[in-house]
Amino acid sequence: MSTLDLYVLTHRAAALVGEIAMAQREGWSAHRIHELEDIRATALEELHGHAIAEDVERGIEGDDALMLGRLLEFALLLDVEAPRTAIAVRVLRDRLHGQALDQWSRYLGLLREKSGRAGAAHGKGCRCCGAGVAQWR
Repeated sequence: MSTLDLYVLTHRAAALVGEIAMAQREGWSAHRIHELEDIRATALEELHGHAIAEDVERGIEGDDALMLGRLLEFALLLDVEAPRTAIAVRVLRDRLHGQALDQWSRYLGLLREKSGRAGAAHGKGCRCCGAGVAQWR
């Protein structure tokens, strides 16, 4: 999967988070909201599948590949900006290759902090300070 493919799929899945929230606020039908949730779930499954396939090709298998797939889902659930999510997944995949999973929690902590959802000092993370992936690699 190319970086562009990853970006497009990540952006679409992240955009659906907002669409679903808006649909719920505006009182859309449960059927339409369910359709949006299905589309988002399909996008996540596709991203997850590509992540595992790519990781296996790189020699990352088993729990490592599953964890990297879950990182992407985790990042989307936190509503991290799509381009940064795509870059972050690539960076973390490269860093985790050949490393122990005990480093995993550190990376998740960084992602939470930069998303502004885990008590970043200013409360907004990368969205208000402009911090990019290069600043937290």
